[in-house]
Parts: sequence; structure tokens; C-alpha cells
Amino acid sequence: DAKRRYSLYTLRLEPEIDPNIAREQQVNILSPLVIWAAHTIRADLLMNPTEFMAIPLARESSGRIPRNDEKRADNLEKALAVIWSKLDDNRRIDFEIIWHQLVSPYGIIVLECVDRKFPDQPKGMSDEAYAGLIERVQRESLPWSLFVPDPMTCAWRERAGRPTIFSRRFKQLVTDVERTYSKRARSEFYEHNLRFKNGSWEWKRMSDDYDVDSYHTSLGFKECELIELDDGENIYHVAMNEGNQSGQVVWQGPNPFGRVSAFIVPGSITPFRSPQDRYEPYLFPLMQAVDQLNTIRTIRATASRNVSGP
Repeated sequence: DAKRRYSLYTLRLEPEIDPNIAREQQVNILSPLVIWAAHTIRADLLMNPTEFMAIPLARESSGRIPRNDEKRADNLEKALAVIWSKLDDNRRIDFEIIWHQLVSPYGIIVLECVDRKFPDQPKGMSDEAYAGLIERVQRESLPWSLFVPDPMTCAWRERAGRPTIFSRRFKQLVTDVERTYSKRARSEFYEHNLRFKNGSWEWKRMSDDYDVDSYHTSLGFKECELIELDDGENIYHVAMNEGNQSGQVVWQGPNPFGRVSAFIVPGSITPFRSPQDRYEPYLFPLMQAVDQLNTIRTIRATASRNVSGP
């Protein structure tokens, strides 16, 4: 259903009309109203910044909020606003998620934790000064990052609206997979290179002077499927072999978040129990009306053409 709505949005969904009306040629009249509505509503919503509110619940005997708690709440709100502005740099997350809320059944935000790179201790620097340098790097760098995957590549099981198991299955260039997972830190084969040979993945120890460029050129734009699984305790990345019957675990590690790393952001949630019926895009009623309007207009244009044509 979602893919059909995407075709409606991109003006590629041809109405199905009676063959007796279409006869020799069908004249498709497609409305761009869904595109216009999505862009207009998103532009209006982007004008409103994300707000964070922390409300102290403790009260004094007089019923007033303790002054220290009030200050803590204000500092927490400011800190959350600063952190979100770094994670959502240039509103890139908002820009995509709002579109998915309007057009897709749901949007998904995935939280990632990037390994920090600390500088080596320069010669002549005292241990105390180097400790201060490391502390400043820890304080100023943010190891967290966000990205928005294609919701059609994702699947999950949920409880009370929160995913308990989350997975993704998508295609990626073989060369990108090799660059990402070869000699990757905290990997089981962190000293090995990942190579795609004869349709399957394998780990190899290769010297630094290995001619990678010529090898990658021979692959061209060959793609493979990747599977990511997060069960809340561990995260697994699997590169599938040719034919997708088996694969290689290219990375695995503990989940550092305390919960599944994916956050589901629906446009409109319904009380239906069936998973495929729980989420609907905000513009679903408009999409239904435009689909019917396209059919009516196409029938009228096609009938007129066939009456006046040869």
C-alpha cells in the first residue's frame, strides 16, 4: 500500500479504467495535489522549532516549586535544546521525518554511537596536561548521531508503541561494505579486510600495499544485501552472499542505549491491532481523494479522445 501511495505522490500511478473506454490509447490526467500539500505543510511545520519541557513535580509545604528544582529544570531544558540542535544539524532529521509522517505510514529515527578518536599524547606534554586534553575532548565531542532510514526497509516487533526487536534489510554497493567493515574497531576480525570473492564474503589479511583501487574498479556497481538486527542487547550486521541464501556476520557489538536503537514516529496512529493497519500517513484521506479524482479525469479525457480521434 505504501509503495502504491509513493507512486501516486510521484505522478507515476496510472489509473485503471475499463478496457472498453481506454480502447486504443489512455490519456492519463494526474494531479500534483499530494506533492503540493506535503511541501506546504512541511514548510509550515519547519517554522516551529522543537520544544523541550521539564516540569519539577516536587512541591514545598506552601505548594510552590523549590527554587533549586526550578533551576535544574531550566538547565535541563537548555541542555536538551543544545544536544538536539547538534543531532538535528540544519534540521535534516526534521526535514525527512515530517515528510514521512505526511506521506509514509511512519518515519523511523535510528540512534548510533560513534567511537571517539582521542589524540595521542604529544612529546613534552605532561600527564596532567594530557589528561586535561582528553577531558576537554570528551566534554566537547558528541558520540551520538541520528539518521533516517527508508521505512520500507525496516521491520520490528513492538510493545506499547516501543520496538522490542528492530531489523533492516537493504542493498548497498559491495565497495561501500568493504570500506565500512574492513579492519573495523571492536570487530572480531579487526586486523582483516573484508572481501567479496566468487559471490561470497570472506576475511583476508592483506598488506597495506594491496591494490584496492583496481580491485574495486573490477566490481563496478555491484550490490549486495545487508541485514541489521537489534534485539535491545546486541546489534548484528550481516552481509549476504550472492543468492541471499547465506551471509557473513561482518560486525556485532553490545547495544549501548539500554533499548532498541530505533524510534518510530507515526503520522497517524489507529487503534487497530493488526500491525499493517496501525500506522497511516497523515495525508491518507487526501491521497484517497486524489486517486479517485485521477481516475475520473482520466476516464473523461480518454473517452473524449476516443470519440473525437480516428
